[in-house]
Amino acid sequence: MTKRKPSTNGKNNSLMSRTAIFKIFFVEVGWALQGARGLTVVFFPTQEDPALVRWAYARTQNVYPTFRPTPKTSFLGALFAIGPILFWAAVFKADRDRKEKLIQEGKYKRPFSLF
Repeated sequence: MTKRKPSTNGKNNSLMSRTAIFKIFFVEVGWALQGARGLTVVFFPTQEDPALVRWAYARTQNVYPTFRPTPKTSFLGALFAIGPILFWAAVFKADRDRKEKLIQEGKYKRPFSLF
């Protein structure tokens, strides 16, 4: 069997061709598809991590069985549920009291309103 002499079409043959690198690396490691204009899409096989699957399930689908009410979670729930209502009630009351004080001192004229 005789060795073929590499062709010299004006390219540098000292390096491996792209096709050879593609066949050695991608075909051995994953799946490849040749697309339009010579673009190659490579699909690598994936292996699922069982611990990651359990963690993702516990974080998304299985929320309530893994929830445990503690004093901290009860406090945070009340804070986020009632806190904004109390905050805005205090802001509106302070604004109304400030305007009422200015009206009584005569520094603010109450605007005319039908309602």
